[in-house]
Amino acid sequence: MRMGGMNESGRSSAGFPFAPGSASSLVSLKNERLKRSRMAPVRRLHALLSSPDAAIKVARMPVQDIALLIAQVGLADAVELVGLATPDQIQRVVDIDVWDRDEIDIRRYGEWLEVLLSAKGEDAVKSLRGMDPEPLLYYFRRYIRIHLAEDEERSEAEKLRLEALDLVKSPDDLFLIEFVDQDEPLRDFILATLQRLYTLDLEFSRWLMMSLHAVLPTVILEAAYRIRTGRVEELGFLEREDALSVYQPLRADQYEKPFPSVHEDLTHSVPLPVPSSLIRGAPGTLLSRALEISAARRETDAVERGIMHLTNKVLAAEQVPFRQWERIVDTMRRVRGILDIGLALEAGDDPRRAASLLEDVHPEWIFRRGFTPIALLARRASALVEAMRRKVGGRLPVAAEPPYDEVLVALTMNPPHCALQIVSPAEGGVEPFSSLEQVRRCEEVLAEIEHALRFILDDLAWHPVSIEKLEAALAFQKRALSAEGILMTCVARSLLDGDMRLDPLNEEELARLIQSAFEGGAAPGMLRAMKPEVEARVLASAPDDDEGLHAFVRRGLDAFRDAYGALPAHPLDDLRMAGGPVYLLPSQS
Repeated sequence: MRMGGMNESGRSSAGFPFAPGSASSLVSLKNERLKRSRMAPVRRLHALLSSPDAAIKVARMPVQDIALLIAQVGLADAVELVGLATPDQIQRVVDIDVWDRDEIDIRRYGEWLEVLLSAKGEDAVKSLRGMDPEPLLYYFRRYIRIHLAEDEERSEAEKLRLEALDLVKSPDDLFLIEFVDQDEPLRDFILATLQRLYTLDLEFSRWLMMSLHAVLPTVILEAAYRIRTGRVEELGFLEREDALSVYQPLRADQYEKPFPSVHEDLTHSVPLPVPSSLIRGAPGTLLSRALEISAARRETDAVERGIMHLTNKVLAAEQVPFRQWERIVDTMRRVRGILDIGLALEAGDDPRRAASLLEDVHPEWIFRRGFTPIALLARRASALVEAMRRKVGGRLPVAAEPPYDEVLVALTMNPPHCALQIVSPAEGGVEPFSSLEQVRRCEEVLAEIEHALRFILDDLAWHPVSIEKLEAALAFQKRALSAEGILMTCVARSLLDGDMRLDPLNEEELARLIQSAFEGGAAPGMLRAMKPEVEARVLASAPDDDEGLHAFVRRGLDAFRDAYGALPAHPLDDLRMAGGPVYLLPSQS
């Protein structure tokens, strides 16, 4: 059974106020959107609701604009806006707002139900009858089971089971309500909601209860998802599988064959209209300077529209819920950054060339052009970590030292991020890539890591590695295997017995190493300088012109001296607590 206003396909028969592809409606809507986007969302909502013809204006608003406004101000502050929307608009906004991938967000749907039932009687009935009944059935089915008050076919065992439960009769005494979730506030809300439904529409409520008694949740969800998917596709929203191509790096043959012009592929409506201020971003970037030039050429509408389409594809690929405005803003920031990188790769620092590119080439091509070097960096980072795992049998945790650890972690995020420390040592944390400079610096640091790991794993630690001993040492020290740790342990072995190999030290060897490091009459804490031939031996296999690798080794040897030079003459107990750069086995006692 389908309640009013629906055709046989399950889609609303009310009609969309502005049909996708209508040129005249798009032009007028563009002007209206431009005015509204210049005001803060709350002030924009207030101005809309204060208008004498607010109901007419809301009824003519595209569903995407309503969804965006609700996302910005919050559903609790948009009750009056929802009250002015048509049933068809409400259904389509709910389609956008309450689904998380292929599941209904039950909590969010409950919030919508509360808002809709708070309206005046006739308005509430109209909204409920204009919406798909399947999500409503699915919502209640998650929390309650419905039984007929009089059921001649009920078995004796089922009668005994129901008698032991705290059942509640429906307002018309025809049904028994069994609560699956015993949470008291939720129970009260469900009962109050059912009472409100019965008060508003007895026929609808009895149909609802009978359906809850008979229909399985999986059947309800599949039907709801199928109907909802058809409607959101009409609005231009993409399924995740169709949107993932936006993160495909360009192949070599695609660099000279850009996608169609921005004007050729933008005939349908924009799913979520991102405000122009978010598209342009901070002044001074290559993208914002190019957009200023496009505005002077009166090409900015098509360009911004193309970037809106691109943003929506990225949102679909990352499955960002449209009610989470903060995540939409973060996604837009990442889109701007990658577009900026793509423009810089093609146009250098010339804003006029960048503007021409934005006007002539589909923005998705520019985005993928900017994402391609980032994707290649991510692959290299993942390959480094995997190579280290394979070298030690794939059983041990691996890591890197600062700032290398931050670089590898940031690049293996999904999507890849930039470690700020490599660009500005005073800063920490990670952020989405936003400039070609960040990409280039990351390439340099990643090359250093690759050289260091290749040297450490292939040239330095050439002796067979005892995985069991390494595993015991890492577990004892709560560490992960790293290039610096391998280097320190090999150096310690070389100082002990002249054989440079990756072999964790026991406590006796560690004590002997540190005691032998002090000169006869030196004060405690003064470590004897390492002989130059030790450093020479470590670097014997390294290319002479590999400055990055030489710097890595020297930093490692400095760290070795710093760690043990600060200890007293008998440092074993202190070292047990402080750890140290060398891999250390647990005591046998």
